Amino acid sequence: MMHYELLYLVSGAYSDEEVLAIKEKIRVLIEKAGGKITLDDTLGKRKLAYPIKQQHHGTYQLLEFDIDGEPIKKLSNDLQLTDEVLRHTIVKRDLKAPSFRELTRMHEKERVQRAEQERNREATKLADKPGESKKIKIEDLDKKLDELLDSEIL
Repeated sequence: MMHYELLYLVSGAYSDEEVLAIKEKIRVLIEKAGGKITLDDTLGKRKLAYPIKQQHHGTYQLLEFDIDGEPIKKLSNDLQLTDEVLRHTIVKRDLKAPSFRELTRMHEKERVQRAEQERNREATKLADKPGESKKIKIEDLDKKLDELLDSEIL
Protein backbone atom coordinates (compact mmCIF):
# COMPACT_ATOMS: atom_id res chain seq x y z
CA MET A 1 0.00 0.00 0.00
CA MET A 2 1.20 3.49 -0.87
CA HIS A 3 0.29 6.73 0.87
CA TYR A 4 -1.28 9.45 -1.30
CA GLU A 5 -2.50 12.99 -0.86
CA LEU A 6 -5.53 14.32 -2.74
CA LEU A 7 -6.15 18.06 -2.91
CA TYR A 8 -9.34 19.04 -4.69
CA LEU A 9 -11.27 22.21 -5.28
CA VAL A 10 -15.06 22.39 -5.03
CA SER A 11 -16.96 25.26 -6.61
CA GLY A 12 -17.73 28.14 -4.27
CA ALA A 13 -21.34 28.10 -5.44
CA TYR A 14 -22.08 25.18 -3.09
CA SER A 15 -23.18 25.68 0.51
CA ASP A 16 -21.36 24.05 3.42
CA GLU A 17 -23.96 21.27 3.61
CA GLU A 18 -23.57 20.56 -0.11
CA VAL A 19 -19.77 20.50 0.26
CA LEU A 20 -20.16 17.87 3.00
CA ALA A 21 -22.26 15.74 0.62
CA ILE A 22 -19.59 16.12 -2.11
CA LYS A 23 -16.90 15.21 0.42
CA GLU A 24 -18.82 12.05 1.29
CA LYS A 25 -19.21 11.22 -2.40
CA ILE A 26 -15.42 11.41 -2.87
CA ARG A 27 -14.86 9.39 0.30
CA VAL A 28 -17.04 6.64 -1.19
CA LEU A 29 -15.04 6.77 -4.46
CA ILE A 30 -11.79 6.25 -2.57
CA GLU A 31 -13.16 3.45 -0.40
CA LYS A 32 -14.71 1.75 -3.46
CA ALA A 33 -11.24 1.78 -5.07
CA GLY A 34 -9.86 -0.01 -2.00
CA GLY A 35 -8.40 3.01 -0.22
CA LYS A 36 -8.38 3.83 3.46
CA ILE A 37 -8.60 7.52 4.39
CA THR A 38 -6.13 8.62 7.06
CA LEU A 39 -6.68 12.40 7.03
CA ASP A 40 -9.68 14.49 6.02
CA ASP A 41 -9.23 18.25 6.25
CA THR A 42 -11.08 21.28 4.93
CA LEU A 43 -8.68 24.11 4.06
CA GLY A 44 -11.46 26.64 3.62
CA LYS A 45 -13.16 28.77 1.02
CA ARG A 46 -10.88 31.12 -0.90
CA LYS A 47 -10.90 33.47 -3.84
CA LEU A 48 -9.27 31.85 -6.85
CA ALA A 49 -6.31 33.48 -8.60
CA TYR A 50 -8.15 33.10 -11.89
CA PRO A 51 -11.64 31.90 -12.81
CA ILE A 52 -12.11 28.16 -13.34
CA LYS A 53 -15.29 27.19 -15.19
CA GLN A 54 -16.64 30.71 -14.56
CA GLN A 55 -16.14 30.28 -10.78
CA HIS A 56 -14.22 32.88 -8.76
CA HIS A 57 -14.32 31.16 -5.35
CA GLY A 58 -13.75 27.60 -4.24
CA THR A 59 -13.49 25.36 -1.20
CA TYR A 60 -10.22 23.44 -0.85
CA GLN A 61 -10.36 19.91 0.55
CA LEU A 62 -7.37 17.77 1.53
CA LEU A 63 -7.45 13.98 1.90
CA GLU A 64 -4.66 11.57 2.69
CA PHE A 65 -5.23 7.90 2.07
CA ASP A 66 -3.53 4.55 1.66
CA ILE A 67 -4.23 2.56 -1.50
CA ASP A 68 -2.55 0.23 -3.96
CA GLY A 69 -1.05 2.16 -6.88
CA GLU A 70 -3.15 0.60 -9.65
CA PRO A 71 -6.58 2.16 -8.88
CA ILE A 72 -5.12 5.70 -8.77
CA LYS A 73 -5.66 6.31 -12.50
CA LYS A 74 -9.29 5.21 -12.29
CA LEU A 75 -9.80 7.34 -9.19
CA SER A 76 -8.29 10.34 -10.96
CA ASN A 77 -10.57 9.77 -13.96
CA ASP A 78 -13.62 9.47 -11.69
CA LEU A 79 -12.70 12.77 -10.01
CA GLN A 80 -12.27 14.40 -13.40
CA LEU A 81 -15.79 13.30 -14.35
CA THR A 82 -17.26 14.61 -11.09
CA ASP A 83 -18.98 17.89 -11.98
CA GLU A 84 -18.65 19.41 -8.50
CA VAL A 85 -14.83 19.13 -8.49
CA LEU A 86 -13.22 22.02 -10.38
CA ARG A 87 -9.62 20.77 -10.09
CA HIS A 88 -7.80 17.98 -8.29
CA THR A 89 -4.33 16.59 -7.86
CA ILE A 90 -3.17 13.28 -6.42
CA VAL A 91 0.44 12.91 -5.32
CA LYS A 92 2.35 10.11 -3.65
CA ARG A 93 3.39 11.31 -0.23
CA ASP A 94 6.41 10.34 1.80
CA LEU A 95 5.30 9.91 5.40
CA LYS A 96 8.62 11.29 6.66
CA ALA A 97 8.10 14.58 4.80
CA PRO A 98 5.93 17.27 6.40
CA SER A 99 2.30 17.33 5.33
CA PHE A 100 0.65 20.21 3.47
CA ARG A 101 -0.95 21.40 6.71
CA GLU A 102 2.39 21.28 8.56
CA LEU A 103 4.10 23.21 5.77
CA THR A 104 1.35 25.82 5.88
CA ARG A 105 1.78 26.20 9.63
CA MET A 106 5.57 26.47 9.29
CA HIS A 107 5.25 29.17 6.62
CA GLU A 108 2.73 31.09 8.73
CA LYS A 109 5.01 30.88 11.76
CA GLU A 110 7.97 32.14 9.70
CA ARG A 111 5.85 35.00 8.33
CA VAL A 112 4.83 36.05 11.85
CA GLN A 113 8.46 35.88 13.01
CA ARG A 114 9.63 38.03 10.08
CA ALA A 115 6.90 40.59 10.82
CA GLU A 116 7.94 40.67 14.49
CA GLN A 117 11.60 41.14 13.53
CA GLU A 118 10.64 43.98 11.19
CA ARG A 119 8.64 45.69 13.97
CA ASN A 120 11.63 45.32 16.32
CA ARG A 121 13.96 46.82 13.69
CA GLU A 122 11.61 49.77 13.20
CA ALA A 123 11.36 50.31 16.96
CA THR A 124 15.16 50.22 17.25
CA LYS A 125 15.53 52.74 14.43
CA LEU A 126 13.10 55.11 16.11
CA ALA A 127 14.86 54.74 19.48
CA ASP A 128 18.32 55.31 17.98
CA LYS A 129 17.52 58.57 16.16
CA PRO A 130 19.99 61.31 17.16
CA GLY A 131 18.65 64.31 19.01
CA GLU A 132 15.82 62.40 20.63
CA SER A 133 15.98 61.58 24.30
CA LYS A 134 15.89 57.95 25.26
CA LYS A 135 13.28 56.77 27.75
CA ILE A 136 14.57 56.01 31.21
CA LYS A 137 13.16 53.21 33.30
CA ILE A 138 11.71 54.15 36.65
CA GLU A 139 13.99 51.64 38.39
CA ASP A 140 17.07 53.33 36.90
CA LEU A 141 15.76 56.72 37.98
CA ASP A 142 15.17 55.49 41.56
CA LYS A 143 18.67 53.99 41.69
CA LYS A 144 20.26 57.23 40.48
CA LEU A 145 18.25 59.28 43.00
CA ASP A 146 19.34 56.99 45.84
CA GLU A 147 22.98 57.39 44.77
CA LEU A 148 22.68 61.20 44.76
CA LEU A 149 20.99 61.31 48.16
CA ASP A 150 23.55 58.96 49.71
CA SER A 151 26.47 60.99 48.31
CA GLU A 152 25.13 64.31 49.70
CA ILE A 153 24.58 62.94 53.21
CA LEU A 154 28.14 61.75 53.58
